[in-house]
Amino acid sequence: MKKLLVTGASGFLGWNVAHFPHTEWRVIGTWNLNKKGIKEGLEKVRIDLTNRDQLWSVLKAINPDAVLHLAAISGTNYCEKYPQKSYPINVLATQYLTEFCHDKKLPFLFTSSGQVFDGLASEYHEVDLPTPMNLYGKQKVEAENFISTHYPEGVICRVPVMFGQPSPSSQNFANNWLKNWKKNEAITAFYDETRSFLSGQKAAEGLFLLIDKRAEGIFHLGGKEALTRVEFAELMKDTLKLPQASIVSKSQKDIAMAAYRPPKVVFKNKKINALGFDAGYTVDQIKISFQK
Repeated sequence: MKKLLVTGASGFLGWNVAHFPHTEWRVIGTWNLNKKGIKEGLEKVRIDLTNRDQLWSVLKAINPDAVLHLAAISGTNYCEKYPQKSYPINVLATQYLTEFCHDKKLPFLFTSSGQVFDGLASEYHEVDLPTPMNLYGKQKVEAENFISTHYPEGVICRVPVMFGQPSPSSQNFANNWLKNWKKNEAITAFYDETRSFLSGQKAAEGLFLLIDKRAEGIFHLGGKEALTRVEFAELMKDTLKLPQASIVSKSQKDIAMAAYRPPKVVFKNKKINALGFDAGYTVDQIKISFQK
């Protein structure tokens, strides 16, 4: 069975990748600080991705058939405040992995973000030039540019805001909302921030499709519907039959934040759809993610 090395396996998306049903790949997950987030029974190895010599040594020993690079510091406010801490993992680690995969001619998939755009367009296609307005977005663009220049055969997959059951060491906004509602606490959602939300399970499905198809270049991976955070909250509340759940609607401007937040990032999935991907409807993904 082919070996797939997954960085950031203890994170939210890594957790969903590890749980995705597949028969072609033997998944090996990496971790550094959050071992408890690794799926029970998953093969795992501790690596400091920012240490090039250590990273290459471990990779040579594992001898993977493909690399899926999910590890990142994705908190936009954190990156804005502490760029010296986020840059090594968001940029340098990506460069080291790109160089290794280029050297070994391995399939390489890197997950980027909608934060590479300013959010002022109605929708975004793969050919649109990045216009980052915060440091996290700029770090992702620098990583993207390195891949495009040094290993264009690799895949850059820009993922959207995701939701679903978290790993033991990760959280996501929708799960936090659900926990608040269960405690009869209100949640706050922006009415002027629009995203193409996608479940972690569906995102994992899309990533495996790109790997299995030996795709190359830039792909967008997002949900079918463009929803504001308030609209998503209302849909989640109705789908999970929580009539008493309270939603406080606010503007981005109402809350002071260190980093710029793009007001509207809606991905068009034309390229990955052509490979056979179907995002499905948000309401169905909510049911699968949260109803037991």
